[in-house]
Amino acid sequence: MDSARQQRRMSFSTRVLLCAIGVVAGGFVVFLLLPEAAVSAGLGWYFPPEQYRLDDPQLLLTWRLIVSAAAGVLLCLVLAVLLAAARRRRRVRAEAALPEPVRALRRAVKAGDLPALAEACRRLGTEAGAEAVPELLAALERISEPTAQQNIAAALFQLGRVTTAEVSSGPAR
Repeated sequence: MDSARQQRRMSFSTRVLLCAIGVVAGGFVVFLLLPEAAVSAGLGWYFPPEQYRLDDPQLLLTWRLIVSAAAGVLLCLVLAVLLAAARRRRRVRAEAALPEPVRALRRAVKAGDLPALAEACRRLGTEAGAEAVPELLAALERISEPTAQQNIAAALFQLGRVTTAEVSSGPAR
């Protein structure tokens, strides 16, 4: 995992703290908006009013707290799913913005397909630009096969020659 991605990730304790804050905040809002009449009516569905005293203030307060906590947890879960879906959509868009040879390299590294990796490295060395260098370096660290490492190194060398030629062909200072 690259250092920029590591810096953006939240620690586990931060995630738990944010989840707890979300549960409390969502539960507090539901507690304020939930009338006692609704709690009493809901309790009347499950407990017969003639057998139980459902108008007890302590009983209503306890059930309002229970319903509010459950609503806070549900709200937090819904928000977590929505945020995860948004993050995934952003990642898919970023992946689609990459050139085809870089995507082919990622697929080959993930699958461990050495012939596809060799072809992707050959294409990267001839077609891609400087944006392929971090991907090639990451692949070089992950792959332990010597021939695959040679292919990646050759692609890096070719990219270095092309990039140096582009820089040196500019006007002299």
